[in-house]
Amino acid sequence: MSTQRKTPYRLGVVILLVLITLLVTEFAISGFNVPPWAIYIFGFIQAGIIIHEYMHVSRLFKDDKNKENSGE
Repeated sequence: MSTQRKTPYRLGVVILLVLITLLVTEFAISGFNVPPWAIYIFGFIQAGIIIHEYMHVSRLFKDDKNKENSGE
């Protein structure tokens, strides 16, 4: 596999590991007597990562130079 193809896979694996770590941490602290907002923080962080990395919402707000050159 070329370097250009390895980089996105590596990033995907790192993001997956971060999400798993957040999930395990969220599960671990839920066993203690913590307020619900503390658990929600982990959920919002996970949702933000998923929306940004897997749903590619950040692409909606980027300037597309190819679109300008194509005349659209």
